[in-house]
Amino acid sequence: MNLYWDISIITDKTVDFNRPDIVLTDMGNKTALVIDTAITLTHKLRNTVVEKITKYGKFVLEIKKYLEA
Repeated sequence: MNLYWDISIITDKTVDFNRPDIVLTDMGNKTALVIDTAITLTHKLRNTVVEKITKYGKFVLEIKKYLEA
């Protein structure tokens, strides 16, 4: 199990957003947890969640490829 924080994660393809707050990988179970925190007002919560999912979409796909290899 590896825990990364405050570091850019190098992927095979170049992705725009490769520095989430925390990445926890478990090679044994081939899983990864990508955490990017945000402090927002309640009425902007939905927009913030959608923004984070959109922002790290390509990054998550690259992590999946890495875990499957």
